[in-house]
Amino acid sequence: MRHQRKRLSDVFTLTDGIFSRLRSMTEIPWGDNQTLAAQLDLVYLTNHSGEKYAAPIINKADDDLTSEYKTQVISAIYSIYKNKWDRLYAIQSAEYNPIENYSMVEEHTGTDTKTDTPTNWKDTETKTPTNWKETKEHKPGVSGYSETETQTPEEWKRVTESDKADNISDTETSVYGFNSTTAVPSAKTKTELDSKSTEEQQGRYETKKEIEGSLIDETSQTGTFKTETEKSGTYESETEYNTTLTRSGNIGVTTSQQMIQSEIELWQWLFFESVFKDLDQILTLSTY
Repeated sequence: MRHQRKRLSDVFTLTDGIFSRLRSMTEIPWGDNQTLAAQLDLVYLTNHSGEKYAAPIINKADDDLTSEYKTQVISAIYSIYKNKWDRLYAIQSAEYNPIENYSMVEEHTGTDTKTDTPTNWKDTETKTPTNWKETKEHKPGVSGYSETETQTPEEWKRVTESDKADNISDTETSVYGFNSTTAVPSAKTKTELDSKSTEEQQGRYETKKEIEGSLIDETSQTGTFKTETEKSGTYESETEYNTTLTRSGNIGVTTSQQMIQSEIELWQWLFFESVFKDLDQILTLSTY
């Protein structure tokens, strides 16, 4: 039994269109845009190829085409035209100046090392005290503090001297006559007393001092330091750079008018019109 010829719109509808299936199965160059896919299905099925007879890949299939089979067909189409569509879409999306036929970009990356050696450069730090005062204080330690001084005589001797002249005593004896009240000297006695002693002490003392406990020295410093710094040495610096040089223009082999005309002809070509024709090659017959 011969199958009845189907039209493309009998197989693919606006709610189950070709571009909607392309969008859902792979990364197409024009992006995963549901609104754009619906618009392309509308234009392709209603105004371009919906009334065309389906090609054998569709028409010779079972009357009830399954969704899996439709997906298989669309996947095969994309495999065939993927490289072409990617390249054409890149051309359409390219940004350029239509009256320039020369464009070059150079990129340079690297590291610059710069060494600077200043003249008479040195690194010296000087601190000068201003209004500086230092105070020391002795305080007893925790075990208490005491000092004991002992004097011990050394090579000690005693000298005694006697002076007899200073120790002689004269005694005079008197007698009284009968019935006389006047005494008449009768004898004189000279007596030497014991000698007079004088004591002198000679020698030297040795002094010893014993200290118990401990001393704590507390030093407090007040004032400010003025710091002056002079540096010396070599400076070395590294700079990473990334430069981009762009050259563009018209090298003169083609006039600006010719390039503008070529630009007009390019945009008279429509990318999606080219996609529609590619779909027709697989999905439709060349005659109505």
